[in-house]
Amino acid sequence: MMINYLIESTICLVIFYGIYVILFRKETFFQRNRYFLITAPIVAFTLPVLSFSIGNTNGISELNLPDFYVGEPNLIIEKNISLFSIILMVYGLVSITLLGLFIRQVLQLFKLIKTSKREFYPDYILIFTEGKMPTFSFLNYLFWDNMADLKEGEQGKILKHEQAHLQDKHTIDLFLFELMKIIFWFHPLVYLFKRELVDQHEFIADAFVLKNSDQKSYTRLIVNSLFKELHLNVVHSFNQSPIKKRIIMIQKTKTPTYLGIKNLLMVPVLAILFVAFACNSQVGELSDKEEVELKNKVEAKAGEDDVYDVVEVTAKPEGDFEGFYSFLKNNMKYPNQAKRLGIEGKVFVQFVVDENGKLDDFKVLNGIGAGCDQEAVRAIKDAPDWTPALANNKRVKQRIVIPVNFLLSGEKK
Repeated sequence: MMINYLIESTICLVIFYGIYVILFRKETFFQRNRYFLITAPIVAFTLPVLSFSIGNTNGISELNLPDFYVGEPNLIIEKNISLFSIILMVYGLVSITLLGLFIRQVLQLFKLIKTSKREFYPDYILIFTEGKMPTFSFLNYLFWDNMADLKEGEQGKILKHEQAHLQDKHTIDLFLFELMKIIFWFHPLVYLFKRELVDQHEFIADAFVLKNSDQKSYTRLIVNSLFKELHLNVVHSFNQSPIKKRIIMIQKTKTPTYLGIKNLLMVPVLAILFVAFACNSQVGELSDKEEVELKNKVEAKAGEDDVYDVVEVTAKPEGDFEGFYSFLKNNMKYPNQAKRLGIEGKVFVQFVVDENGKLDDFKVLNGIGAGCDQEAVRAIKDAPDWTPALANNKRVKQRIVIPVNFLLSGEKK
């Protein structure tokens, strides 16, 4: 399930990023581009989840339990758990570290706010950095380097630039992407989306300044201000912007309004992705069961011999599943032919638990041959009766699918 989610969310991100680069990036619809870059990752990370939810409303009853292993199950399971634990630990450590860095940066800024001279204005609070930091904006705070050697006209332009960031709440956008990076730090597309978003923030602020400024003097100011850098992920600084891109966009002819119709292309793209992921969830391919699980499936039919797709109480072995697996462990052997040929893999055995708890109608849904399929069916056939499923307060048939792993690598040598 998790692997599927990551694959599907990555597919969405790649498609959305491709659409942005090909159709939107070079246009001067800066606010449109900003909203696209914010919503695209959110949609990409939520659409597969919604599809799973829709796809699973078909009434199929599921019971997740560990696979049955033929070989050395304890050794195999311990290895799996150990590998999963290591991956989870690394993920957690990196996420916690990134969260700590994020909190540290925010606390540094609030410490600077607390210890600096301030002036209050209707829309923002001006913080004087006394040359310790260059000019930048954060939330509703405008940090101003009052020691910078700037002419009066230049001060006004930079001030307007940072005010544009404040008015549009660009810091909230950055916060959102920092949280995405904490959760999906391993995903390179998250960083690409953030880089593109920061570019759009700067284009928006530049366009705001140019409403009342001439292009040539403002471009010269941008070039002269690129030497100071501020390494904080949650702020906007006039001096650390993508200079070349900004100048190109400043000089670019405004995109004709009618080209905004390209936005409508996202409707069929989203519809196709949603349907594709929903269908994939409904199919439930056998290859998706590589995570340790046992799956009970039921299908609806008509008549007295129904195999129900919705049950109130699922079928289960008399006693418990531990006893059922213990029986399989004592009765299922690794076929000699498969050992000689080095055959390994997973066999999915389907059977029906009838109204009396008898096991019947055995089928191999996905096999590996070399005697493994027959051995899996034989051992399950010999298993004790089950307690039948209940639907509408009566005993009913239920179809079960059990994955049986034949693994030579699990044997002690």
